[in-house]
Amino acid sequence: NGDYDRLAHIHANVNQAPSAHSGPAFLAWHREYIKRFEIALRLVDPLVSLPYWDTTLEGALADVRYLSLWTAELMGSTMNGAVTSGAFRGWTAITGAPMVRNLGRDSGRVLNSNDRRLALGKTRIESVMAFTSTRVGCPYAIEWDNLEFAHGYSHVYVGGEMLEQHTAAFDPIFFLYSMWEDWRIARQPRNTRPVAYPPNNPACSSVAH
Repeated sequence: NGDYDRLAHIHANVNQAPSAHSGPAFLAWHREYIKRFEIALRLVDPLVSLPYWDTTLEGALADVRYLSLWTAELMGSTMNGAVTSGAFRGWTAITGAPMVRNLGRDSGRVLNSNDRRLALGKTRIESVMAFTSTRVGCPYAIEWDNLEFAHGYSHVYVGGEMLEQHTAAFDPIFFLYSMWEDWRIARQPRNTRPVAYPPNNPACSSVAH
C-alpha cells in the first residue's frame, strides 16, 4: 500500500529526520522508526514480529555463503549485484533501479563480537547515546567504538543500498539491525530509562538532538 516506501523516504530525507544521525538521538530515533515499521507490518498481519540480525555470527564464519540469512528462504541469495532470489527479488531502490547488495566488497567484516563487547561494556549514558559530531568546546571526546559508529560496519559490509544513508532503508535488511536494548537491560533499571539522557550542549550536537 506504499507504507514501506513512505517510511524509507523518511530515513532518506535529512529534513524529515534531522536527529536520525550524528548525535545522541541516533539510537532512540531508530528505535521509534523500527517500531513504526513493525506496526505497519502488523496492520497487515498482527502476528508479525521483526527478528534481530545478530551480525556476530558472520564474524565467526570464513565465508558468508554459509550463513542461512543470505539464502532464497530469507533475505535472498545474491552476494553481489541485484537481488534476484527470495521474497525481495525484484525490489527497487530509491532510484527505481533494482535493489543491490555487494556483500563484503567494500568492507571485510560486520559488527563483530569484540565490537559488541566494547559497546555493551560502556557505563556512561554519554558513551552510549553518544556525541558523534562534536565541535570546538564540547567537553566530551569522541569514542570511536560507540554504537552509532560501530553499526556502520554492517552498512558498509552489505553494500549496495545499505552503503549510503539516503538509500539504506530501501533494503529490508536495514530494519533487522538493533542492539541498544541489550545495553539497556544490562545497565539501566527501568525507572532510569525515561530520564537518563546526555546533557544538551550545542557544541556537542545539533539542536535537532
